Formats: sequence, structure tokens, C-alpha cells
Amino acid sequence: VAGYTDPMKNFIDANPGLKSRFMTYIDFADYKIEELGEIMDFMLNDRGYTMTPEARDHAMSLLVDERNRAQKDFGNGRTVRNMVEMAEKELALRLSEQDVFKNKGKVSEDDLKKTLTTITLADVERINLRGLGANTKTSM
Repeated sequence: VAGYTDPMKNFIDANPGLKSRFMTYIDFADYKIEELGEIMDFMLNDRGYTMTPEARDHAMSLLVDERNRAQKDFGNGRTVRNMVEMAEKELALRLSEQDVFKNKGKVSEDDLKKTLTTITLADVERINLRGLGANTKTSM
């Protein structure tokens, strides 16, 4: 099982039989913001995407803001994964709205591929990370 430290302690303590079944505990420290950026870069690259420098700067500021807002409920690496997935979705929505395939024969295959795989500031500006941590009861 995995979870946040205090709720997991309460879970294990709630049933005396669990303590003897879960004898190994691993505490994972939160990643530093720079490390979260490296994770984001790796995930994007692994999925075949790039992000413009302006988009990356904004994505990093979103992570800082969400970590400061959520504090102990910050999702850490999970928040990065969610943000990458949101960025992919926003890219797809923007490309659909722009109907990028209408000019398919008029642009080079390389330019089309770059358009289809580059996440821009416009995409990242549409992302809302608020509430992705464990505590989703926070008012919006």
C-alpha cells in the first residue's frame, strides 16, 4: 500500500493485525522543483513531445504555485504526470480548433510533425492544477 505518511499511519494503527503484515516502510521525500522539471522533461520526451521555453517556464510556475497552495497534500510526481497529460489534451484541443490538417499538403512533413508535437504557452496557460493533491475539499 502507498499513501501520505499520516493517513497511512492511521490506517496501519486502525487494525492491530496490519502492523505484522506491513513491516517495511519507505518514506519518499518530495522532489525539488528542479527535479520535478526534469521528470516533466523526461515524460514529455518519452511521449514524443517538446515544450517551448515559454511553456516550460509557465509549467514550472504552475508547479511552484500548486506546491505552495497544497503544501502537505501536494501530489509531487503525480502532479507532474497529471500536468503532462493535461498539456497533451490542451495541445490536441488547440490543434483541433485550428484545424491544422487543412493545410497538410502545403507544409512539410517535418513542420507538421513539429506542430503536432510541440506544447506551447497557449496550451499550458489553459491548465489548472488546483486540487490535484489529496485534499480536494479546498474551495476554488
